[in-house]
Amino acid sequence: LLKQGFSNKLVISGGPIYQTVTAASLMKEHAISMEVTEDQIILQDLSCTTAEDALYTVKILQEHGFKKVIVVTSFWHSRRAMSLFEDQETSIQFLSCPCAPEWIGSWWQDPSATRSIVTELLKFIWGP
Repeated sequence: LLKQGFSNKLVISGGPIYQTVTAASLMKEHAISMEVTEDQIILQDLSCTTAEDALYTVKILQEHGFKKVIVVTSFWHSRRAMSLFEDQETSIQFLSCPCAPEWIGSWWQDPSATRSIVTELLKFIWGP
């Protein structure tokens, strides 16, 4: 989406994984390897949950004056993520762009995919 001109900034979020390593820092390195420049990247590396992700990321978006934001996440996570972003008291318009995996038509045959989808469904039903 960045290379297609939908935005000139990439906000990457994700908190601690191990000691000083964050999900955001790993995704930043991957983005740089795909020719995204450091000045295009805004990092949010504090969140440990999707609810915190929405809270901390919206603060950063407001500080930078964003009006419209495309939320990119896995297809099974996008509905709950969008709900949590939209729950924030903000005038920012959020658009969803879920990423479909290769196994979308046969997710039940992949134990990791099945676990991810069932976990996401339970989180959606019982809260963030």
